[in-house]
Amino acid sequence: YYAWANANVAGLYNSILGANANAVTQQGQIDNINANIGSYYTWANANVGGLQNQITGANVAWQANAVVQLNQITAANTNIQNIRTS
Repeated sequence: YYAWANANVAGLYNSILGANANAVTQQGQIDNINANIGSYYTWANANVGGLQNQITGANVAWQANAVVQLNQITAANTNIQNIRTS
């Protein structure tokens, strides 16, 4: 029984060593995934910021165009009113 017990203990010990090695490998993979998530998070934030700047620029341009068009419409209406009253 002593030899059998020693063999079983040795087998269990080797299993534990294998499990520990797997745990270390899995932790390395998790760390790698976390690093990639961090990189993608940084990239996404940078892109969202860039898109926000483009949207803001487009809104500013649209508003400027709207003012120009409103001024043109107002001028056209004034000309029409002047023609009607002349």
